[in-house]
Amino acid sequence: MAIYNSEIAETFNKIADLLEIEGENQYKIRAYRQAARVIENLSVSLEEMVKNGEDLTKIYGIGKELAKKIEELVKTKELTFLKKLEARIPASLLDMLKIPGMGPKKVGILYKKLNITTLDELKDAVLKGKLRGLSGFGPKTEEKILKHIDKIDSEGIRFKVNIAEEMAMALEDYLAK
Repeated sequence: MAIYNSEIAETFNKIADLLEIEGENQYKIRAYRQAARVIENLSVSLEEMVKNGEDLTKIYGIGKELAKKIEELVKTKELTFLKKLEARIPASLLDMLKIPGMGPKKVGILYKKLNITTLDELKDAVLKGKLRGLSGFGPKTEEKILKHIDKIDSEGIRFKVNIAEEMAMALEDYLAK
């Protein structure tokens, strides 16, 4: 099964978010975010480049370490570094990033100070007033959190158009076979 540039970019953004939640070095986080932006806008397939043995470090913003990670993703459809990161930090924290105004730093505070790992735990903490007193969490933030958790519950998760198109094409290819 093919791996698309958008999936690789999404993986790098996920890594950047998890690293930021963890409180990692900003330069490392920025490198993953920049690589994700570059990859999303590439007109050539990274999968094809890897298959053809092309040097990925010639792409702006892709160094040796990121190139190795791209090759691993293309060849195995998995990334060992991401698995190790997810073992340290619950991936469910990423759901909180869908709430406007909730960036990785705020999510990190909730995780580290209150051990909140899910949207349900977050909603419960807001309703019980546990966020009051935390830096950056006032009444307006609590209101936004409740509003958007209810919205996520009722509407489900949305996808970007380019990701939906790639998923549709993959499904179409599979059904054609």
